[in-house]
Amino acid sequence: MTALEKSSEKFAAYGELPLGAPPHREAASEAEIIFIFASNTEVLNVEDFLEEKDLDFALVPVPKEVNPNCGLAISCPAQAESGVAAALDEAGFRPQASYLRRGDDFAPLEKEWRPPIS
Repeated sequence: MTALEKSSEKFAAYGELPLGAPPHREAASEAEIIFIFASNTEVLNVEDFLEEKDLDFALVPVPKEVNPNCGLAISCPAQAESGVAAALDEAGFRPQASYLRRGDDFAPLEKEWRPPIS
């Protein structure tokens, strides 16, 4: 099975994602980081990678407050951000944007990602 077939199969298996809080977010007031990527396929590849690293994260719908288009994102508790960001950077994954979310408020994070490894 090719990587594209695997991603397509995995994406189809998700069906409709619940729109509630990610599992790591017990209360709406808890801070979390939302990582936005270029495509759903890239998000699914990031998900596989982070699962292998056993990091605290969740696959979530892209919040309409930061991007009105449909899509998937990676969310992690704010206290896990440095570990998740370091793992993404080390593996060459480059989020298009990242946001700090507190309840219904979003603030863009100023993170400079290293250029992709050639």
